[in-house]
Amino acid sequence: MPLTADAASLKTVIKGFVASGGTAGHIGVQWAWYMLSENWGAVMKASQRPAKINPKKVAKVAILMTDGEFNLSYFDAGSVGQVYDNAGKEQTRTAATKLCAAMRDQGIEVFTIGFDLDEKNAKATLQACASPDTGSIQHFYQADTGAELDAAFQSIARNVDRLALTR
Repeated sequence: MPLTADAASLKTVIKGFVASGGTAGHIGVQWAWYMLSENWGAVMKASQRPAKINPKKVAKVAILMTDGEFNLSYFDAGSVGQVYDNAGKEQTRTAATKLCAAMRDQGIEVFTIGFDLDEKNAKATLQACASPDTGSIQHFYQADTGAELDAAFQSIARNVDRLALTR
């Protein structure tokens, strides 16, 4: 969904999500960047285009949440059965961390949440994607329950408020 302040519309879209298949985390990271970067704004209506970063007026924040497996890849697949790898695809994790670094280099603050992580490389990938912690502002969260997930989002909201006030 394009950028919007319409919470009801966002919630409607989210309620329609259905979990299935694998996690192509690198693609999610790439689309987060597209939605925030003014370099990609031309593909959206003028009212939906992201503003340019202005340290005094506009901050950009990406919140990436995943089960973290990064187990779906098209990089080295010759057939549908080869797109999955339960141990995680190195190329997929590398692509995700490179994209996160590029977002951070363009001034986008990146928060990550790993939900119920069980793949050994997942935590490292999400930690590498997150912006570095600064002072009391944490950028990587691990949540194993709904309550911990809610707490992570509440903490991120408070951190974003602090970032906005200090810029």
